[in-house]
Order: sequence, then C-alpha cells, then structure tokens
Amino acid sequence: LNMSAPVGEACGPSRVVKPTGKQQQLGWAVKEEDAIAMYARPIPWPGEGEMLLRVRSFAVSGADLEQVKGRFVAPRGCTDIIGMEVSGEIMIVDEEIDGMVEGGAVCAMVSGGGYAEFCVCKKQQALLLPRGFDWNVAAAMPLGLCVAWSCLFELAELKEGT
Repeated sequence: LNMSAPVGEACGPSRVVKPTGKQQQLGWAVKEEDAIAMYARPIPWPGEGEMLLRVRSFAVSGADLEQVKGRFVAPRGCTDIIGMEVSGEIMIVDEEIDGMVEGGAVCAMVSGGGYAEFCVCKKQQALLLPRGFDWNVAAAMPLGLCVAWSCLFELAELKEGT
C-alpha cells in the first residue's frame, strides 16, 4: 500500500468483504502502563449508521496519551486499539449520506481503533475531504474543529450575523 498518496489517488483494493473472523489487521494497543505494542485484531465491521475506513493517517490526542497512562477508559464495547483522530478512505458505507460514498476521503473522530489499518466511524463524526488534501493534516483536524465549534457556538452562543 502507498499510505502517502494524496487524497483521491488509489492506494489499494477498493472493496473489503465482510470479515469471517479470520481477517486480521494490525493495530496499536496498551500493553502495560506507559507502553503500547502492535497486535493482530479482527477487522471491525460497521453497524447501522457507521462506515468502515481504511486508515491513511492518525493523530495523537491527549485522550490517547491518557489512555496509555491508564487514566482514560475507552467507551464500553470499544476496541482495545487506541486512537481517536483519523483520516482515511471509506471502504464500506451502508447508504450514501451527504456525499459519503465508498472510495470517498474523510477525517473523523472515532471512539477508538484509529491506530490500526481499519476502523469503524459513525457518519456524523466524519467530514469529507477535498481531492488532494494531505492525509496527515486531515488526521489532526477533528478534535481541533470540535473544540472550536463547541467554544464558538455552544459556550459563546455565537449566532449568524453577529
């Protein structure tokens, strides 16, 4: 795989078949406090309202670091693979929504699993990327955008026209 190809350029197979439990991926999980290691884990499968992403890049967030230190617990039912900010290609989506189709490029905030080859993402937590956008820059955007939005529109109650 060419993980450094710009958004919109092919990087590998465009289809993934539903895992049988034998299809594995590599991902980073907490080994012990202050240490992570790479493990083989089953490729996740998206549920209703979710999509499967081929991870092209991920960002390191404060929550990831806290999880490695044992001070942050992932949501119930979440994979042990860490990582909350990713950019990647949509491999599987149950229905088109807001232009999100298989082969599309997104950045996303996920509950976990971002430090892997594939991860599952809720459609509402993903933003479409323009063709040619840098995967690494895109992976670092979700948390910053969420914080900025919350500060401007929820805390400061910024309204249209003000």
